[in-house]
Amino acid sequence: MIWFIWLDKECRGRGLGRKLLGSALLQLQVQRMQEVILYVDDDEKGGERDRTAANRLYDSIGFTEIDRLVSYERQPGGD
Repeated sequence: MIWFIWLDKECRGRGLGRKLLGSALLQLQVQRMQEVILYVDDDEKGGERDRTAANRLYDSIGFTEIDRLVSYERQPGGD
């Protein structure tokens, strides 16, 4: 299982994410994985956690969006 792949902002846009993901998928193939499920935190469009470019990468290598998960949080004392 691979928990996440992350690139610092200054390392993005050079194909490194594609190479990392390709290596991860190759390792999963070697281990004879039948299915790969990718979870993406996709919030703050234009913010620090904007995943627009990452989502384009996933689409370009054949991942298909099948669902969206909305998360909620309740802070202590948040009556």
